[in-house]
Amino acid sequence: MLFLTFGSLSGTREAAFVFALSAAAISHSIAQACTSGDLRGCSCGPIPAEIPEPGYRWGGCADNLNYGLYMGTKFSDAPMKIKRSGSSANKLMQLHNSEVGRQVLKQALVMKCKCHGVSGSCSIRTCWKGLQDLREIAMDLKSKYLSATKVVYRAMGTRKHLVPKDIDIRPLRENEMIYLHSSPDFCTKNEKLGSVGTQDR
Repeated sequence: MLFLTFGSLSGTREAAFVFALSAAAISHSIAQACTSGDLRGCSCGPIPAEIPEPGYRWGGCADNLNYGLYMGTKFSDAPMKIKRSGSSANKLMQLHNSEVGRQVLKQALVMKCKCHGVSGSCSIRTCWKGLQDLREIAMDLKSKYLSATKVVYRAMGTRKHLVPKDIDIRPLRENEMIYLHSSPDFCTKNEKLGSVGTQDR
């Protein structure tokens, strides 16, 4: 699993980005596999209740985001819910960032349409709800990576929680990427971290 790949780099801003992107990518793939008929037990997404504007109609096969999120969450979060999978702080951080990835994915469900009409008049548009390309989702997550919040594992009341480190104590926002440890210099060779560095390449 991905959380094993990072070793001593777990808890960094880069690890946060990878977990968020991985969670989004897994649910994205499942949602589109339902649409293409590659998965048993799921099919097209539901038809929206609201009626499109005049000249538009619902049709086609929508990406099944609900099923993608449901199965993707079970797959992505399972390793973090195993008691021996790592420190409590790291697990909470990874679960939070995976959810950030899924939140961005939810916002990536947009209306897509195909034109119909004589001589390309586009008098009627058949529309469905489809997910944006994963590249677009990754760009949104990159913005969250650049503005990620450093957190600490601190007692609040009778339990410990992750809270922002350099800001007045407040609950974490659901849509903000978080990290525990400052990143090392990836350009410099560091044998302890297993990095050969990129300097002078």
